[in-house]
Amino acid sequence: MVLYTGQADAACCEYDADVEMLRAIPVFSELPLDFLRAYAYLCERIRFQEGEYLFRQNERDSRAYLVVSGTLEAVRETDSGVLPCRRYGSGEFLGSLALLAETRRLFSLRALEPAVCLVLPRKKLLVDMQSSPEVASRFLQALCHAVVNWEEALLEETECCGEHTPKVGVSLI
Repeated sequence: MVLYTGQADAACCEYDADVEMLRAIPVFSELPLDFLRAYAYLCERIRFQEGEYLFRQNERDSRAYLVVSGTLEAVRETDSGVLPCRRYGSGEFLGSLALLAETRRLFSLRALEPAVCLVLPRKKLLVDMQSSPEVASRFLQALCHAVVNWEEALLEETECCGEHTPKVGVSLI
């Protein structure tokens, strides 16, 4: 007699949830569903404890992170100490540039509370981009739109607050 544990159903539901979360990320939202399903299969859910670092400033990293639950904080480590920069919560995505090329992290990222992240690897994305011009084109176009939207939001935020924005122009790269 085999007892049903429900583990297969739980894994299937988690996989379906991962596919849907990927579809909600702007840089993935226009990619073919079959690609997202294959990519979700290669992603890994990782649990982080409070205070645990996902990566450290100046490390090289080849992964992106989607916060499934919990709160993360990006911090800048300086000679004066650790400076909090930004918090990320459930549903937020970070690290898309690391999916295209090995990058040096300009911040450290740590868990402020127990957190779960869907960790996305670069290797599969690059293989698919090389074999499918459609995937490459859609991903790069969405990434460019994300950069412009980010900068536009920054400009609007500083305009409404009356702040001077001397260091903008990342969309002009």
